[in-house]
Amino acid sequence: MKDFRQAAIDHNAGSFATAGREKMDVDLVIAAYPDGITVTGADLISYEDNDGKNVEYAAVNFKEDPTKYFNAGSALTGIVKDWFEGYQDYETMSKDLAAAGGVKVKMSKTRTKKGNNFTEVTII
Repeated sequence: MKDFRQAAIDHNAGSFATAGREKMDVDLVIAAYPDGITVTGADLISYEDNDGKNVEYAAVNFKEDPTKYFNAGSALTGIVKDWFEGYQDYETMSKDLAAAGGVKVKMSKTRTKKGNNFTEVTII
């Protein structure tokens, strides 16, 4: 018999990368894992903001805590988009990424020349 409860939870999650996982703020990820994390999956989330502009970000899974996910900033989202090239869907890409052992990254907070917050990503 179909698990209707789980189907409803998965639908509300909106993404395989967030389903059944708790959101973790990127600042907490940086603090909890100062030596970096291993990215094992991601999905691209898109929505229209109040000004009608399309906004995209990656919901990221990581090996160090598979019960959590975090929303990536522009740098890591750009990397995820590059990884996606040649794939039909993010779920297949994520399975391949995890099977390959993931990619270790270290994130740190910095500021742009204009003074805006920016999460820098270093590939380890």
